[in-house]
Amino acid sequence: MAPLHGLFVREGIDIDLFKAGLLMSPLLCVYDIKLQRLRSFVRPLLLLVVCGGLLFWWQVMTGELAAYEPRLAHQRMATGLGMWLLRILTVGLIVSLSRGFKDLRAWGWSYVAGVLTVCVYGLMQQGYFLWAGDPITPIYRDGLLGASTDFSAIDVGGLHLLRIHSLSREPKDLALFCCPAIGWLISQTFLGARSVRNCFLLGVVLLTASLTFSSSFLLILPLILLGALSATRLGNSRLLLFVAVLMALAPLIWKVSEVRVLERFTRTEDLLQESRERPALQFMKDRFPRSLLGFGVGSQAIFLPSYMPRYYSLLSAEPSDKAGMDSLALTLLVDLGVSGVLLALWIALRVLRSQQLKRPRGQPFRAAFWSVLVASLPLNPDLRNAVLWLFLGLACAAIHHQVVCTRSRMVLQAFGNQETALNQDESLVQ
Repeated sequence: MAPLHGLFVREGIDIDLFKAGLLMSPLLCVYDIKLQRLRSFVRPLLLLVVCGGLLFWWQVMTGELAAYEPRLAHQRMATGLGMWLLRILTVGLIVSLSRGFKDLRAWGWSYVAGVLTVCVYGLMQQGYFLWAGDPITPIYRDGLLGASTDFSAIDVGGLHLLRIHSLSREPKDLALFCCPAIGWLISQTFLGARSVRNCFLLGVVLLTASLTFSSSFLLILPLILLGALSATRLGNSRLLLFVAVLMALAPLIWKVSEVRVLERFTRTEDLLQESRERPALQFMKDRFPRSLLGFGVGSQAIFLPSYMPRYYSLLSAEPSDKAGMDSLALTLLVDLGVSGVLLALWIALRVLRSQQLKRPRGQPFRAAFWSVLVASLPLNPDLRNAVLWLFLGLACAAIHHQVVCTRSRMVLQAFGNQETALNQDESLVQ
């Protein structure tokens, strides 16, 4: 359900299928949580949980941030911490419920299928907008029952193009959901038997993500492409196919980048949002060195409105808006401090340096996880339906299952049954 982030109803709170599933996810614990499958990732994940819990306890005991919002401060932080713990729990659930690479591939492709669904619909909206000046269906920023619609168009070389929302709340949400799909499809293009099909699907996703006109996506796209390619063993013929797709899309991507990146970011400070990132950094600067320890998960919604420019602070008070940064990198620094950032880097490096994910079966999971990590610099895949935790769970499960396969093969070889071991390994690869 991650790519269908726009299918929600606002009735005091946002009600969507993902949030309902997240709240019910602890029920899956009755199937036995196999934390031993997480192996070396258990410790840093538990330390993240402990870090968040200690900071929440500190805020309750000292009331440090309660001065900004006396009535709701602790309630907001408790809610934020609870939802964050449930998102981390999804990693353990994915690893526990997966029975092998057949499950993992099916889950990865189901995510890509969801992204392709919203991409195709978005391209249909774009085509109809060019023809009739209308996006076919209303785009509701306040849920399916919203009273008003909201869409915008951007002039590119004299052509008015729609900023595609598809079934997402905002264009940048759709661009974010495309990021892991791009990494996954790049890897599958070089590994799978259906390279032409996968390359065509990659072109569809790249085209749609570019037409969201998300400046954040356009800034990180080169890193996503380079990282995904480096995570994959390249073949000459398939590399040429991939280059052909990029060359076909390059003129459009460049024209969009001129409008959304080159004209927009003329100074270094332009990279930080005036409404969110800049006020948050000012808050941390005012409380340095205390800010190095973090203020707790959910703290942004408490202090950020008072540091925003007046126009944005008034908007953040509306039910349809929320105070919080887009960048997950800065969010971790504000919420969990330097310790949280180091723990996150520990987990990320363990995944990316894993020898299991450098093998053919593990490469798609490594490429997709890399793409999510890069997207975390300007965007927040933790809040956007926990895409980060989804692909971390898939990567950890892929590492576990490859370790199990390797061990079983070594056991068979130890008993002299090398032919059976080789046949088993070949069947697993297939």
